Amino acid sequence: TYVQIMKLLLCLLISICRVSAQKTTFYLSPNGSDANAGSASQPWKSFARSLQGIGDLKKAHGGSLPGPVDVVFQPGMYDANNGGTIALDASISGTETTPITFQSASADAKATIVGGQLVSGWKQSSSGVWMATLPAGTKPFYQLWINGERREMAHTPLMHYVKIGNGKATPLYSYDKRRQD
Repeated sequence: TYVQIMKLLLCLLISICRVSAQKTTFYLSPNGSDANAGSASQPWKSFARSLQGIGDLKKAHGGSLPGPVDVVFQPGMYDANNGGTIALDASISGTETTPITFQSASADAKATIVGGQLVSGWKQSSSGVWMATLPAGTKPFYQLWINGERREMAHTPLMHYVKIGNGKATPLYSYDKRRQD
């Protein structure tokens, strides 16, 4: 019947539109650079840059993605946003026909997005307390994670917790006597 033919033509048209949609793939590597093109041979370094790339792609196509987007992570650790927060909103959202997929390069490749700041240079004092100096401009934080385990930051009864964010290098102490690197 006429209705069945129209339904079939509509399904065929939708299928053609989906097939003709251009797929975009961005690549990230811990050894990449955010100044790169985001290609397999010139990957970006940060998760934040991949989100910017998606936003740029949408702007270049009038506010819509031209097709599905894959963001492929090589194995390693990725900084979420220089120790800051990543906000996902409509400007970097996909749709049912133009989904955005974040994936590791292979099934056994582990990519980790870290939202904190790396603290290095830990030294143990003679009393067994581990210490490190935070760089100037470190943003305030309330959790300390070491080797994937949450640790307690040292404090005193009078000072309570370490104050961070005064724009100067700040000592950070942990009285957990396990190794801190």
